[in-house]
Amino acid sequence: MSSPAGTGRDREPADAVPSRTSRRNVTGGEHRLVVGSRGLCARAIRRSLDPEWAKVRSIGPYRGRRVSFLVIDEIPVGAILFEDPVRADVPGLADRLRALHVEIVGLLTGDNRETANAVAQRAGISVVEVDLLPERKVERVQEFRRRYGSIVMVGDGINDAAALATASVGVAMGAQGSGISTEAADVVLMVDEVGRVADGISLGQRMLRIAHQGIVFGLGASLVLMGIAGFGLIPPADGAVIPEVLDATVIFNALRVR
Repeated sequence: MSSPAGTGRDREPADAVPSRTSRRNVTGGEHRLVVGSRGLCARAIRRSLDPEWAKVRSIGPYRGRRVSFLVIDEIPVGAILFEDPVRADVPGLADRLRALHVEIVGLLTGDNRETANAVAQRAGISVVEVDLLPERKVERVQEFRRRYGSIVMVGDGINDAAALATASVGVAMGAQGSGISTEAADVVLMVDEVGRVADGISLGQRMLRIAHQGIVFGLGASLVLMGIAGFGLIPPADGAVIPEVLDATVIFNALRVR
């Protein structure tokens, strides 16, 4: 059975969920029901799920999908395939970020290797870290910070919250993200468009360039004019007006940031 995820949000493995098993009233009485990853269900029934895994892998549409097994009373009864479609604005995002001189674009996910690689290939991402529990995401973000300096982390799930707080700048997808992730992040995108991350970086770089222009022009012009005034070449009336003209020029230049 395939259950496509319409939001494109990252799903963590069942091992990351504190409540791993549940008891439900199934027809005929009370039964023990377990839903989760292959490793979790294998531990629950105390045997390998390799035969069932082979059957799942033989299914044509399996590749690139997340698999959860269903076990009732220690008997494997089925598997559920989840699909995470790539957001519409993700393809090409990695190229935009590289054009903005972002050194590395990576994917940190709790999904398995095949699922993550399928997403990364469509998104143009070369660095992929898979099967990560929340604490491992934090460790990887810390390692990236030590290696590269400033790190931007984008996430929308509960399991992303700690990593968002650890990054230099945490960006939460606020439109459909969890409340915990938005509280932990430094920036919250109120629209469900991850491409806005590149827009924000581009705007920040433009602001810095214009700020540097204002500093260099304002200080440079002031120093030159002070030297000229020192030789008495600027009348008092002009000396009062010129600084105001310089200030206005710097302010109008700063208004170009949009």
